[in-house]
Amino acid sequence: MGVVTDWSKYAPHFTRSEFVCKHTGKCEMQAETMGRLHLQRRIYGRPMDIQRGSGYRDATHPVEVRKAEPGAHARGRAADTPVAGGAARRFLFATALVSAVEAGLLAEEQARAWLPEMLKHGFTGIGVHQKGGGRFIHLDDATRADGLPRPAVWSY
Repeated sequence: MGVVTDWSKYAPHFTRSEFVCKHTGKCEMQAETMGRLHLQRRIYGRPMDIQRGSGYRDATHPVEVRKAEPGAHARGRAADTPVAGGAARRFLFATALVSAVEAGLLAEEQARAWLPEMLKHGFTGIGVHQKGGGRFIHLDDATRADGLPRPAVWSY
């Protein structure tokens, strides 16, 4: 598919200016990645703030230069969006539904309808520790009645 040239496909949810490398002003986001992010946004049903996060990063960006080799951001295949707590749970469930839509298991409309129902069930606490030794993911089904802020997603 190549680099995005027509950003109107992603309006009103995303604009080119959100994904531009803050270091060089270049923007080489891949169309396949943007299509997937746009589907994620439609299923998620809430804004995804890329400006505060990170979109495209040129290989010369200070963050990329510190790496052994440039990562997914430098390839135009990544974006970060700030999300926490219950919104993070919604975001993660929407991510799973993106996979189901792309696999042809659900239509996009079905995925959007399923998300609210999915959020009523399953694990309410998701903790992620994926750096260093002892990597793990914590899952629980505690509720606010247990005295815990739920739903919630956190990192260790």
